[in-house]
Amino acid sequence: MYRLLFSVRDGLLENTSNAMLRGVVPDEQLPHAMALNDARDSTVTLAGGPLGGLLMTVGHAVLFLTSAVLSVLGMVSAWRIRRYWKRATVDDSGHSGNADDAADDAIDVSGAITAAPRWRDALDGMIWLLCDRFQRHLIIAATMVTGASNAFLLLTALDISQGGSQLISAGFINAASAVGMLLGALMASQLVNRVPGGVLVGVMFALLAAGFTGAALVPSMVGKAIFVACSVLALPAGNAVLGGLSNTLVGKDKLGRVGAGSMVLQYGAYGVAVALAGWGMQTIGYGPTCLILATVLVAAAAYALTMRSLITLPTPDRWAEHIQRWSIAQF
Repeated sequence: MYRLLFSVRDGLLENTSNAMLRGVVPDEQLPHAMALNDARDSTVTLAGGPLGGLLMTVGHAVLFLTSAVLSVLGMVSAWRIRRYWKRATVDDSGHSGNADDAADDAIDVSGAITAAPRWRDALDGMIWLLCDRFQRHLIIAATMVTGASNAFLLLTALDISQGGSQLISAGFINAASAVGMLLGALMASQLVNRVPGGVLVGVMFALLAAGFTGAALVPSMVGKAIFVACSVLALPAGNAVLGGLSNTLVGKDKLGRVGAGSMVLQYGAYGVAVALAGWGMQTIGYGPTCLILATVLVAAAAYALTMRSLITLPTPDRWAEHIQRWSIAQF
């Protein structure tokens, strides 16, 4: 029940802060703001493991009580947020209004979704992601990366901790990933407005493929941790670029639908990948299974790097021109 409640909370609120950023900062500053959010989240993740272990030594109930208190604190803080959408424009008549009102009223790419029955609202985001060519290619690459990389990390942690005597080593792999994300997020905040977004996204896919391939081949736990940490260095910058671009393309009233659709597809792929990887680990062993997962990441990188509209993405201040040039659909 505890895990169920936390999963419901994460599903409802996990990406809320990034979605709300668009109402506070200009579009060209979204990647920078998202990179800072990644740095914050990575810091919390890195500190959470040791802190949780310390609380466990005091008592199991202390860990649950601390989580409950922090959740109540988060609820109270969120309760104070009223109107976060601060952006406004002034039209020719001198009246002010939200900058995205006109875009929200436009016809979307999936065809007459605006007039669709209410029950389809929950599927609008997923339909758009799968129907638009640019978004479809991107979500395929993203689901491959999410499924293969997370399954790889889970299998590695299970392999190291077999026998129950190396739990600290298993946690070290996850800590290495958090360290890599934190370092990457600190660099991303300086890079996203200076380096073309397509370069950052391309480096992200390439590093993920190379890093996890190295982690699959190297036998030592320390070597695996180093490769994993290096593999995610460009992930915060790439995520910031893709997240900022997505928020630019999606109307403010549809951000939740697109985010939910993306999460369903990516974590659905993760569930399938974990199930297949678990079967592979039992039949052909840990090493060959991880090599297969690394091959999936290489295929995802190759697939993403063939998208010229993606790899030629400029810095955020020139996104509007790029979107028009490549006829990238908005929702």
